[in-house]
Amino acid sequence: MPRFRSYCPSLAVEGEIFQLDAFESRHLVATNRARAGDEVIAFDGKGLECTCRIVEADRRNSRLRKLTCGKLVRMGTKITLAQAVTKGKTMDSIVRRATELGVFRIQPLISQRIQVRLNNLPRKSDKWKQQCIEACKQSGNGWIPQLSAPVPLQHFLVSLDFDLTLLASLRGRITPWQNLDPGPATCALIIGPEGDFSTEEYKLLRNSGAVGVSLGRHVLRSETAAVSALALANQFLGYQTKSPPA
Repeated sequence: MPRFRSYCPSLAVEGEIFQLDAFESRHLVATNRARAGDEVIAFDGKGLECTCRIVEADRRNSRLRKLTCGKLVRMGTKITLAQAVTKGKTMDSIVRRATELGVFRIQPLISQRIQVRLNNLPRKSDKWKQQCIEACKQSGNGWIPQLSAPVPLQHFLVSLDFDLTLLASLRGRITPWQNLDPGPATCALIIGPEGDFSTEEYKLLRNSGAVGVSLGRHVLRSETAAVSALALANQFLGYQTKSPPA
């Protein structure tokens, strides 16, 4: 298995020999110290992966030759992480960890108690997308999650269209994970901000049909809550990505 991974969004339409962009070339050659003749897994973030060989190791425009290609088969529940936006680098970390755990979509939420300047949110999207790419390169995940624009919690709840909606809850009725119906096609997993959702927001969430689930007896930071909830969802709802048989 090649130890290098590079992102090429146009992989499906590239010819036998193709060129990485400047950022990926620099990361491959300058950071990872790959050399001509080394094998690389190139992926497009949509399930296509190709084993390639480096033809030219250049920090600005490395060229790769395709050897074999295959399409990953994504199986299991498509989980949307609906995460109240957190401040600082915490949201970056949540996006990255969620990608490592195979989340299908990330929906940032604007709630009453977030501590983030709203005028900065549009500029954060590009940074979050890069976190997704880096997480795929590090973890071997071949699917970059869909990254939606931040929306108010109320707007998200109005447009709910999931087979199952889960709320990591500190209040009210809790449904044990093992009692959930396994294998829904789609699932929304809602995580609150530091300080949790307000009482008014909890009412909206319950009225929307969100099912409360517990992450344990302790109060978790948002970053820990997101990782814990996704790990439990993968375990009890089912998640698997694999290559088709040769």
